[in-house]
Order: sequence, then structure tokens, then C-alpha cells
Amino acid sequence: MAPACAMAVLLAFAPAAAAGQAITRGDFQLGIGLNAGAHATRYESEITILGFSKKDSHNDGAVTVTVPLEAQYSFTVRFSLGLYIEPGSYLDSSGTHPNKLLLLGISPRYYVVNKDRFALYLHVDLGMSKLQIKDVKSGKDRFTDYFEGSHARLGIAGQYYFSDLFGLNAGLRFTGANFTWKERDPGDPLIAAVNYKGTLKTTGVQFQLGLQVKF
Repeated sequence: MAPACAMAVLLAFAPAAAAGQAITRGDFQLGIGLNAGAHATRYESEITILGFSKKDSHNDGAVTVTVPLEAQYSFTVRFSLGLYIEPGSYLDSSGTHPNKLLLLGISPRYYVVNKDRFALYLHVDLGMSKLQIKDVKSGKDRFTDYFEGSHARLGIAGQYYFSDLFGLNAGLRFTGANFTWKERDPGDPLIAAVNYKGTLKTTGVQFQLGLQVKF
């Protein structure tokens, strides 16, 4: 309901007829927001001993909370291209592992609607991902697992500018990510001995609400 309500508020601000455009050629936009997501996850692992392999898998769920920092440049009134960096956290169903999540990528946008103060656009996000999951037992840090990978997102968002400078945006994204386990710190001799491999795959939806400025 929250994504629908936020989008409805933005659409309510959109004028029925307009003389200008919210986004014009040469505009530079900066944005900051809050992104909340729910994801289905699948972790696949493999160990190899003396040439024999054993595979295992586990399905779970996770929530993410990130703070996207975005920059966009408009090449035309319909198309812009930008970069984003998105630090945050990843929490699985156990809720016991403190962690850090970082997304970095490019985001082309196509403006389906571009009216006075209001714009509605489709976008694709493509980039790299880093994840750190720390294991804590009895209040003490035991080890940290490091993952790296890629992600892709397809989204729709609306933005409304209250003035020539400041605006509000809200959007919904469908997302998928693929992380590969890289290392454990401190190192575990047993993991090295069994040639451990791990892959974390996630699919989900994210809702974003944020502020923006343009020049």
C-alpha cells in the first residue's frame, strides 16, 4: 500500500495541463533518499574433498535498508543517465548478523511523462554489489564473511518539483542480485582445506522515497 499511496500523492500534484517541463536538456539532478526492500534469498554452497564434491542450498528471506545517493544528467527531455552509490544494511530472517551492504552502478532513465514540475520515468539500474555478514556469538565477533557480485533493477518512479530547485521522488523497483563468497576474516583453515564455494542469489522489490535538487 505504501508505494501506491506515495505514487498517488505525486500524481495528485501533477497538473492536467502544463506549459513547461520538469526536466529539460542539460539539467543536472542530485538526490538522496531512503530505500526499503524485501527479498527472497537462496544460498548455495559447495565443498570439495579429495575430488568429491558435496552441494547444499538454503532458501530464506531478507530485508534491506539503504540510503541511495544519485546524480543524473539529462541529455534530452526524455533521456538522462546517472550514477548512484547506495550504502546500507542487509538483514536475514534470523536477524542476528550485523552486516554492511554497498551498491554502486549506472542508471539510465526514460521519461514517459515530463510536464510542468512533474515527471514519471522508467529506469534500469546495473552495477556491482558488496556484502559483509558478521557472525556474533554471546556478544563476541567470531568472523566476517565477504561477498561480491552484481545486481540489476527495473523500476518506475515519479518526481515532483515544488520549485525550480527542490523536489520529491517516490518509486518502486524490482531487483535481483548475485553474490559470490570471497573470503572469511579471520581465515579458517578448514574452509581452505575443503575448497569452499558459496553463492547468494536474491530477488525482491524495493520502495524508495527521497529528496532531489536540480541545476
